[in-house]
Amino acid sequence: KEASKKKFDDTYDRKREDGSGGSGEEDGDDEEEEGEGKGEKTWMDAEKEKMQEQRRKDEEELDGLAPELADSLRGYTPGRYVRMEFDNVPVEFVRYFDPRFPLLIGGLLPGEDAMGLVQVKVKKHRWHRKILKTFDPLIFSVGWRRFQSLPLFSSQDRSYRNRMLKYTPEHQHCMATYFGPLMPPNTGVIAFQTASSKKKSFRISATGTVMQFDHSINIVKKLKLIGYPFKVGRDEGVLWLVS
Repeated sequence: KEASKKKFDDTYDRKREDGSGGSGEEDGDDEEEEGEGKGEKTWMDAEKEKMQEQRRKDEEELDGLAPELADSLRGYTPGRYVRMEFDNVPVEFVRYFDPRFPLLIGGLLPGEDAMGLVQVKVKKHRWHRKILKTFDPLIFSVGWRRFQSLPLFSSQDRSYRNRMLKYTPEHQHCMATYFGPLMPPNTGVIAFQTASSKKKSFRISATGTVMQFDHSINIVKKLKLIGYPFKVGRDEGVLWLVS
């Protein structure tokens, strides 16, 4: 350790006196290492070369076609002007249109037009004052979509059963199932009870991510009934329920 420290001190003092970087041997070693580093290609460099090669091949194939046919196969390249026509535009859009503010236009994938049951993992926001109740309407903001639905809260036990919950638990996640547009997993979800700007308190009710989507999701509910036998048969019976 002392020898290494002395060598470092000598090299540092020599650099300060000469105003250059150390001895020639060390500079040569550094140059060799830099040369080796520049010669190596990373995975990102290889992918960029593949993309450039594929782009060059596409341009060679599409240059001989008509512009309309090339645009239909390749799509519109960045920097071009396009004309879009919309149907069923509300009158408020034209009335309050201001050309000084740009409009953000997004599209939906073919699979995102379908409707079904979506299961998300949500957690009540810590700044929201009240807990959330099952089947209370919530406004979900998922991706480009914003819609209202009735969520059914549940928790997954050790046997992977979804047990119904009447309210959201405090300070922990739970599962919520609602009917709405299908979205890919790991998509962010934000839920509101109201979208009105007049509400003074914190409006975000819950946050979470999409777990899965399916046309049928099994959720079980535990029932505890107390009563007296009224009529007993061979395979079935009738109870007089008290509660």
